Amino acid sequence: MESDDSSEAGKAAKNEEPAENGSERLITIAAFFAFGFILYSVYSLLIAAAEDILRGSDIPTSAVISCIVGPYVFITLISPYFAQNVPYLPRVIVVFILYEAGLFSLVYVTDVRAKLLSVCLVSFAFGVGEMSSIAMTSFYNPVVVGVFSAGTGVGFITAPLYYTAMTTWFCVSSEKTTVTVAFLVVLNLVFYALMERKHNRWTSRTSRCNCFSGAQYEKVEENKDEDKEQTGPSPPLLTTAEKLRAIKQICPTVLCVVISWMSEFLVTQGVITTYAFPNSPFPPRDHYQYYITLFLLGEFIGRSYLALISLINQDLIPKVTVHKLWLLTIIEVSILVFCLFAAWYRFLPDITYLLIISFLAGLIIGIMYANVLQVFTESYEFPLREFVLGFVAVATGMGILIAGLLGLVVEPSFRKHCMTITDLSEYCFTRTDPNAISNITASCHN
Repeated sequence: MESDDSSEAGKAAKNEEPAENGSERLITIAAFFAFGFILYSVYSLLIAAAEDILRGSDIPTSAVISCIVGPYVFITLISPYFAQNVPYLPRVIVVFILYEAGLFSLVYVTDVRAKLLSVCLVSFAFGVGEMSSIAMTSFYNPVVVGVFSAGTGVGFITAPLYYTAMTTWFCVSSEKTTVTVAFLVVLNLVFYALMERKHNRWTSRTSRCNCFSGAQYEKVEENKDEDKEQTGPSPPLLTTAEKLRAIKQICPTVLCVVISWMSEFLVTQGVITTYAFPNSPFPPRDHYQYYITLFLLGEFIGRSYLALISLINQDLIPKVTVHKLWLLTIIEVSILVFCLFAAWYRFLPDITYLLIISFLAGLIIGIMYANVLQVFTESYEFPLREFVLGFVAVATGMGILIAGLLGLVVEPSFRKHCMTITDLSEYCFTRTDPNAISNITASCHN
């Protein structure tokens, strides 16, 4: 009788473990797609709006990206050590409040420095949201990792396309365009309420004293085996030593991610922002919109390719997964070096080359993001997987923050150099003239 009871308890506990091979409900898959989409829609919209946020000032463009990722890095850097103790529902509510407070204050305040503080609020929301969403995937079938990545890619391209279309083609002010996105964040709460919350079941089960150990075996033959099992490995919560060991293992991959993101965002936020072309059919301000739109289009394709392949044939995923991530890092660094020389010596004949480079850089960085998630998912089991996936956000945030800080020096230097070698100083900056403050974009103003 005692053996049968242990068997039943083991089966029940086993059924509640994080899913590996079972299929997920459609609403759950849609929820993870929505989480990625909403997070990166707001994030990429702020990147697209960077020059308009700083309109009327000479503050370097990278100040916006520094405010976007500064609080984000702080959150993602410290959260893996205690986040397991915080339920997901409070996290979702905090994300919603911070997003709405940041976006509405960004729209209605007029001082540039106050706008940057609003961006910091959004950054806190982004950090908590991405860290929680990525960690949550560890409780479900691995397919949701690709779905979440695809959602981030769609959000990456949809928001800047929307922003560019509204402000450049339809002459809607940047403020009105931004406030419409604030209402999108409500869907975060809706999808969380509708999804199947397996993470709650797992947390509830691990909080009960003796259930986890019983899940290891379906039959207990001897008392000494039972005692051994009670003190065996695989606790539901990781020890500090296990976390430090995992960090040591993932350090090479994390370093590749940091360097790649640093290279890419230094290009888009500190180098090509000083390179506009007099022979382009649009004004300097619109150059930045097209650079960013194509960059994010490339990132969308890169982040989504694994999810698209899994829809065709899931068995192909191991064959198209890039495990040598350092190769992608080399490509990103090469793009940075080329753009540094191009912006300094200004030898490109027209904007076509920079548009192609922007797309290629985004494509590579998107492929890298999707593959980092995939490699970590394949390499680690729960609960270690939840911990290491959380560090993906740490690595990307650190790379962007370094780029933002470097951009505070690089962009003014390149802009100053540009003005010494050309008489068309307005093409040394992809922003509306600081002396012409207006709610209407450059092309619409004309």
